Amino acid sequence: LITGARYERDDLTVNAQSTLGQPVVTQKLWNDLLPSAALNVKLSEYQSIRFSVSRTLARPEYRELSPIKSRDVLNGDDLEGNPNLVRTRIDNADIRWEWYPDAAEIVSVSLFAKQFSDPIERVYKSAGAQRFLAYVNAEKATNYGVELEVRKSLGMFAQALRPLTAFTNLTVMSS
Repeated sequence: LITGARYERDDLTVNAQSTLGQPVVTQKLWNDLLPSAALNVKLSEYQSIRFSVSRTLARPEYRELSPIKSRDVLNGDDLEGNPNLVRTRIDNADIRWEWYPDAAEIVSVSLFAKQFSDPIERVYKSAGAQRFLAYVNAEKATNYGVELEVRKSLGMFAQALRPLTAFTNLTVMSS
């Protein structure tokens, strides 16, 4: 069993200037305790199962926080930041079965889920006849899925291939 917690303090100031030359300041202060726990259980000499839970964060980018209009180069949309954004808290949980048929090989299957509080989204807003993109915090979001990972030595085909390894990963997720 491995447990712990990390404390993070984020004291952020964004000093920007509008195209009209007006200074725009956005300040944020976030204090977060991010706990985690993982339990590894050895099922046999070559197999184990892991249970884990943790909390992580996703902080807004500077342009997402600054209430200045700009142009999204790729899509050509006008874009405006939101100084009222908060960071996203993410609660994570997973269970993972692992099998090690050889020292450099693994087959694993994991089930995972994530619960997002206040996720940041890009939305279209309108001001009169003009439409623009803005950033808002949604109430919540979830995603969950299954992941399959295989790493296999190619030495089973020929001794000359022993130093080479094939690796694949497949994830199916609903969000």
